[in-house]
Amino acid sequence: MEQQWNVSERCELNRQIRADNRLLRGLKMELQKIAEAVKTSIPKIAKAMENIFANLIISHYKHKQAQKAVAQCDEWLN
Repeated sequence: MEQQWNVSERCELNRQIRADNRLLRGLKMELQKIAEAVKTSIPKIAKAMENIFANLIISHYKHKQAQKAVAQCDEWLN
C-alpha cells in the first residue's frame, strides 16, 4: 500500500511509535547522567558548605575578639 503513495495509518503510527521510543531512550539516558551527576555532586556541595560554615564561625569569633581588643584599647586611652 505504502509503495503506491497510500500511506496506511498503521504504518505511520508505527513510525511515530519508533520515533517516540528513540526519544524516550535518549531522555532516559540523559536523566541517568543527570542523576549520577547529582549523586556525586551533593556530597561535595555539603562538604563545601560545612567548611564555609566552620570558617564563618571562626571569623565571627575572631571578629568578637577584635571588638573586645578595640574596647580595651579605648579604655586604656581614655
